[in-house]
Amino acid sequence: GDGLDNRFDSLNSVINIKGTSYRMGTGGTFTGDATPGSRTTVQKKYAANTDRDWRFVGVVLAGESLVLNAVLQGTESSLNWTILTGNSIDHFEIERSTDNVNFRKVGMLSQPVKQNEMQAFTYKDDISRLSDEVLYYRIKVVAASGEFTYSNIVALRKQKTNIPLKLMPNPAGAEIALSFEADNAEEINIRMVDNNGKVVYMQKQKVLKGMNVIRLTDLSRFSNGTYTMQVQMNSKVLSQKFILFN
Repeated sequence: GDGLDNRFDSLNSVINIKGTSYRMGTGGTFTGDATPGSRTTVQKKYAANTDRDWRFVGVVLAGESLVLNAVLQGTESSLNWTILTGNSIDHFEIERSTDNVNFRKVGMLSQPVKQNEMQAFTYKDDISRLSDEVLYYRIKVVAASGEFTYSNIVALRKQKTNIPLKLMPNPAGAEIALSFEADNAEEINIRMVDNNGKVVYMQKQKVLKGMNVIRLTDLSRFSNGTYTMQVQMNSKVLSQKFILFN
């Protein structure tokens, strides 16, 4: 009836869960009661209140933590995040941006999240068809109540690769552009080979020394599928696969 937790009370009316160590002197103790169960003097809150002692109860409070990290692994962005929360989580949404302003959802992860326990999650994002040099990611955490919060934003810079023959766009529609560097001014052969190894298109083209861009049109006459574009020069042959989708 005095407002104290019975586990730390010395009332004679409390028998089964009454405290064992209290009234341990005005200086307190850093090592604990030498003889647990004894009644030794404890520092009082007020001198006039003989039964109102300082008492300490250690309680672990629920924390909130959400940290996102990301690394490049070949043609994938590997996202890893840890979360500690007391809320009931429904799912995670993975968001990506190319300008750090406009984010869009690229994936979702629905896994059980234990409350008040640190957990780690992973998501891999396929970026093989993206040409942007820098990508930004964040995690949207959606609670069962519908409330949501965001993680920190991480940036990934794609490694520049030297591709001798670039095809744009890929997948391609009715048109495709070939970009490559020629060692000399010469006449080259451009061939388009289907998935069975059959040459379905061939064209001769004069090029200049240095970087060249050649645009091929009317590709809609070919069936959808995977093809290989070949550029045959005097000194080398360049080839690159692409997908045709009309």
